[in-house]
Amino acid sequence: MDRILIVDDDEALLHLMTFALRREGFRVEGAVNGLDALALLRARGPFVVLVTDMMMPDISGLELLREARQIDPQLEVIIITAAGSLETAISAMRAHGAFDYLLKPLESMDQLSLAVERAIAHRRLQMEREALYLRVQSEAERLSALIANTGDAILAANDKGELTIVNPAAAHLLGGENHVGQPAIGCLPDSLAAIVTNWQAVSNHYPTTLEVLWKDTVQMVNLTPLLSDGVWVGWVMVLRDITHFKKLDDLKSQMLREAADKIRYPLVQAVNALAELDLLASQDERISGIVYRLTKVWGRIQEWVDDLPTMIQLDSGFSVHLSNVNLTFLLEEVTADMLAGRLRDRGINLVLKVEHSLPLLRSDQHLLTQLIKGLINRAIMRSKRGSEIRVIARMHLEQVWLDVSDDGPAVSEQELPHLFEKSIVRLDASPENTGVELALAKAIMDRLGGQIWIGGQGPIGSTITVCLPKLSLSTES
Repeated sequence: MDRILIVDDDEALLHLMTFALRREGFRVEGAVNGLDALALLRARGPFVVLVTDMMMPDISGLELLREARQIDPQLEVIIITAAGSLETAISAMRAHGAFDYLLKPLESMDQLSLAVERAIAHRRLQMEREALYLRVQSEAERLSALIANTGDAILAANDKGELTIVNPAAAHLLGGENHVGQPAIGCLPDSLAAIVTNWQAVSNHYPTTLEVLWKDTVQMVNLTPLLSDGVWVGWVMVLRDITHFKKLDDLKSQMLREAADKIRYPLVQAVNALAELDLLASQDERISGIVYRLTKVWGRIQEWVDDLPTMIQLDSGFSVHLSNVNLTFLLEEVTADMLAGRLRDRGINLVLKVEHSLPLLRSDQHLLTQLIKGLINRAIMRSKRGSEIRVIARMHLEQVWLDVSDDGPAVSEQELPHLFEKSIVRLDASPENTGVELALAKAIMDRLGGQIWIGGQGPIGSTITVCLPKLSLSTES
């Protein structure tokens, strides 16, 4: 039960106020002067609310307020004052934290009860806020300790792009300096700065994970948006050394390569057998249709078996063959070949837009060709007959950007984190889709030092954006 202390040198008024508050259910004690009140506060506290007269013979209500708040800083104080000392009461509220004041004579005891109830509610609110602050502060200290002592490099920036957190591991990664308060793009190495810049430009601030070659290590980079009430207020980047795990992946990849080699020859035999069966069943439309569909599925599996060794080699860090690549010519060649084949069979239109005078790329032409074919194949598998696929090459942020867009189903937020994972068949895929296209595309971009993003999300469709690094760019001589 809340305890109230009332102080007034008018004993009749003191008795009346004490009786009224006790009748309301409060535990009330009274004192006829300030010295007795201070003794009660020290000996029998804490009290929730102190109600005191302003003008008393020994010490004034203002002096009592100051002394009482030193004993209990959370004590709520209500001052009762005559009209002549109203200015002093208001000053006490502003300067010394009095909660409220009442004018003599009181209109009714209900006025006192209401003021006391409001003071109690205010004290509870203050106590809850302080407890919450202490709990948040404790959690913040615990989180700071975890961040400081983790082996992962952790950086965070606000909505202005200024670094707000650089833990010791990240400081070591940046050359031993903390850099808090400085622009992130100016402090980060070029490879990480490009990741942040491209992510902000194309990914709509979706969480993303990439792999970056860092000196003699492979770093897994997790980039996550910071939101406040649904509004973007910054980002957090976590870098983890996964070199050891990549070596384990190499062992698994070796086994997978051997399995693919064993599958290839029987697969070719099966496809040839289906072709012979198609000739024999040419008079039966139903059987012919079944053979046709089986041939398509086996063809896609054969493509996967052909792509798999490339992905394994990319993961194993095999050398790329760099040369000057004219992306405009490459896109025209690939799209012309696909327009004469799969796009025509599916009745899908392809729109190619290439910005004038794109610079030459210093890259691996074979890998870029596989990348482009894989992204267009993914778009084909997601598109209905008569729909449109758009391929756009452009300069942006001093890099060559390649967008491949379709009008298929929108990619859900639950699917986004797993979009580039290595899986043979996705549960939501069509029978013709192996699910390896994006995994291979990501492996190619990781090897070439660029990035691949999912962007342009809307009610339907998706856009895969490839950012070829500016260090790969050269001008035609």
